Amino acid sequence: MKNIGIEDIAYYLPEKILTNDDLAASFPNWNPRRAVKLTGIETRHIEIPEMPASDMSVMAANKIFDKNTLDKDLIDFVIVVTQSADYRMPATACIVQDKLGLSRNIGAMDINLGCSGYVYGLAVAKALVNSDMAKRVLLIAVEKTSFFLHPEDVTLRTLQGDAATATIISRENVIASIDATDFGTDGSGYDDIIVPYGGSAELIERAKGEQYQYPDFVNMKGMEIFNFSVETVPVTVRDTLAKNKLNLEEIDFFLFHQANKIMIDTIATSMQIPPEKVPMNIATVGNTSSCSIPILLTDLLAERKPAAGARLLLCGFGVGLSWATTIMTCL
Repeated sequence: MKNIGIEDIAYYLPEKILTNDDLAASFPNWNPRRAVKLTGIETRHIEIPEMPASDMSVMAANKIFDKNTLDKDLIDFVIVVTQSADYRMPATACIVQDKLGLSRNIGAMDINLGCSGYVYGLAVAKALVNSDMAKRVLLIAVEKTSFFLHPEDVTLRTLQGDAATATIISRENVIASIDATDFGTDGSGYDDIIVPYGGSAELIERAKGEQYQYPDFVNMKGMEIFNFSVETVPVTVRDTLAKNKLNLEEIDFFLFHQANKIMIDTIATSMQIPPEKVPMNIATVGNTSSCSIPILLTDLLAERKPAAGARLLLCGFGVGLSWATTIMTCL
């Protein structure tokens, strides 16, 4: 039986670039050099207000379709991973189906996950193909996080960037197979990264009083997220290796969610992973949540061209609290 995996992959970054100099001009007491040392981020892409997540999704997907190597009619399921949905209802995937001009005889759904979402999406897409409920899945990861950041929150504005990615999962022309996946959830940390208002629990959150600095925007407990990440990631990496009957040394590249440089460095050092096996592109892209891994994967495949048999470990972790890790084998 043929391998199930990635047939093609692409991403879209907005034209507007927010530099550290731009932030320093708005926040005179903010130290850009210290920010780079801690986060590794120098610039990030920010989408214009008039461009919703669905349009960003179309921009990414058309980078694949415009090659004229894949007929849109071959897509029979669309998954959109996002926490920047166009609306609270309907699902953004339904809007993407229409804007891309895809067949009406297809499935479409959203996955409301952030940093772990891409790995979840790969697993769901693989399951759909493996069960013959779909032959070719278009997996979109799209985040317009800048829309949910308070203008005065320099900490998150330093970190976050906007992006959209498109991945085709099928049994045809597979360039990297999707192997066994490990999942994890700790909902007790749900408010470590949260937009408190705007959902059905808003009255509950209001009743708690003014515990959030920015109730209508993203609030993050930075130290809690850091501690969660450096404690959880080594465990899920080891569990994923065990599920795939592999050793750490047999992995050629570790593609961690691009949260920030000091976090990734801490994780890699604690696991004794050589730096050359841990690619990063956070300097010019920033933390793009669910998009960070597929952007990194796209660049890795294009620039380093891993040989057939090379193994890539993909690990997403963060908001939820949620994590997921998988291994891909280049073909």
